[in-house]
Amino acid sequence: MFENLSILPEGPIGVIMEQYRQDQNINKVDLGVGVYRDENGKSLSMKAVYLAEQKGAKRKYKPLKPSSN
Repeated sequence: MFENLSILPEGPIGVIMEQYRQDQNINKVDLGVGVYRDENGKSLSMKAVYLAEQKGAKRKYKPLKPSSN
């Protein structure tokens, strides 16, 4: 069924993410994921998310692990 499908070229977000992984600059900024981080590398959450978690809400996703670069 899938034997006639061709591999599509990588999209712009994939290209940006790969460039980020290869960049050796210690001050690099990840533009591919759309996650804001503070100066300590901690992801920031919207106030509404924080308040919901305080009331017992659980996040349904697991955060991505940072690149080893």
